[in-house]
Amino acid sequence: MSEIKPDDVLRYRPGPQSELPLDDGETVEAVFTADRRRYWADHAAMAAVGVAAVVAILPWTGKADQIPVAAAAVVIGLGLRGLYFRSEVFARRWQLTDRRL
Repeated sequence: MSEIKPDDVLRYRPGPQSELPLDDGETVEAVFTADRRRYWADHAAMAAVGVAAVVAILPWTGKADQIPVAAAAVVIGLGLRGLYFRSEVFARRWQLTDRRL
């Protein structure tokens, strides 16, 4: 039977333990982490696009009475998505060295 080798992406562990070791003479120029304000602003923008889609599509399909429930579902859904993925997003960091990112 053939062997299935796990992909490097699936073995990803956030934080410093996931970073590749530096080569000899390689120096770290900068370290970038996730921006909390931008993360939540992006989720708010996605929610706004979703609500706009709901407001545009539901009357066209004859279900205008469902706009408040659908808009609330979009906002709540994207808020929960943001809460669920934030631990992964904020654990990542990127290092810029003199040779690579």
